[in-house]
Amino acid sequence: MSNYAAFQSPGRYFPLLPFFCVDGTVASGSFIRAYDVRSAFGVPENVVPFAGQGEAWWGLDYRTSTTDPAVVFRQDAEHQVEQVATSFSEFLNGLTE
Repeated sequence: MSNYAAFQSPGRYFPLLPFFCVDGTVASGSFIRAYDVRSAFGVPENVVPFAGQGEAWWGLDYRTSTTDPAVVFRQDAEHQVEQVATSFSEFLNGLTE
């Protein structure tokens, strides 16, 4: 669970989705769900999904940095994967209720 509803950057608002966790009994599912999301919804190589619902997902993008990944979001199958934060720290700072 999170007290935050979205990530917000200047002029943009991205809804948070249920986070994957290590407890497989919660509704959002475990990190095994992350593998399902990767397989079913075309998550690129070297992107690790950490939240998702349906065809929408959030991920850590290790394609350009293995030490400080960017954060990416895909709204649905009609949209491209887009970088919304250059680092996880920037992502955390942009969370809003």
